[in-house]
Amino acid sequence: MNPIVNANILTYLGVTKQLENNQLNSNASKMIIHMCEKCIWSTAGIYYPNAYHLPYVVAMAYKSGASNLDVATKYCLKYLEESRTKEGYYLGKSWLNNGDTILSTAYALHALLDLKEAGLVFSESSINNSIKFLINHKQESDLGTFWKGEVYFTGGTALINIIQWHSDTHTLALIASSLQKILIE
Repeated sequence: MNPIVNANILTYLGVTKQLENNQLNSNASKMIIHMCEKCIWSTAGIYYPNAYHLPYVVAMAYKSGASNLDVATKYCLKYLEESRTKEGYYLGKSWLNNGDTILSTAYALHALLDLKEAGLVFSESSINNSIKFLINHKQESDLGTFWKGEVYFTGGTALINIIQWHSDTHTLALIASSLQKILIE
């Protein structure tokens, strides 16, 4: 099974207070930890091509109560700290939509904010530089501020370059959620 789907399930179970120490929870957590230990960021999700989608969902699941993912969060945080550029953005797969810098940075920022909320300690510059990058790359229209949607879902391994879903709305919602978290702090 897909680690991104498993993390989403753990998030749901955590939010609904159904996360118990059972074999299903344990197996899902072990699989996610294994993927993080192996640093399989770019290929973690067959249908989720962004290299920062796994840290995003792991951080969300951990913040929601999936404490079994403690080890995975440390790998995610290390990856997020080491892969950020000097300019504050994150670069996805170079062959996919020119690296998906906006969506990669949005996923990474959201993950960092969830990890911070869950109690992990790291440099605030990771968050601040990502915010600056996203704000500097916003677009304006008659309808308001938005960010150009990048590839958030594909047709899978064989069809990854043929069937792709882009969504300005998905990207905007992800960034708006992160900005809202910062305002609430």
